[in-house]
Amino acid sequence: MQTDSEVKNENPHTEKCPVDLLVSSAVEKWGNATQMLLTMEECGELIVAINHFLRGRKDKRQLAEEIADVEIMCTQMRYMIGDEIVDKEKHRKLRRLGERLGLYEIIYGG
Repeated sequence: MQTDSEVKNENPHTEKCPVDLLVSSAVEKWGNATQMLLTMEECGELIVAINHFLRGRKDKRQLAEEIADVEIMCTQMRYMIGDEIVDKEKHRKLRRLGERLGLYEIIYGG
C-alpha cells in the first residue's frame, strides 16, 4: 500500500489519501465488529452474484459492483488487522500459486 507521502492528495486539507481517510473513518465510526460482519455479508452477496452471473442472471457490471463492495470491505479488514501481516500472507500464497503453476523459478529466480 502506498504511504501518504507517495500519494498525491487531491485535497490539500487532508493529510491522508482519500481511500485511507474513508477506510479509517468507517472503521472508527462503526467499529471493527460491525465492519467485519459487513465484510461477511458482502462476501455472501458476491458468492450469490457469481452464481447468478454463471447462470446468465447477472451481467458483468452487476458482478463488478459486488467485487467492488468486497474489495472495499477487504481494504477495511486490512486496516483493522494490519498491512504487514496481510502482505506477508499474500506473498506466501502467491509463491505457493507460482509453485503449483510451475512458474516459481521464472518469477522468483530459483
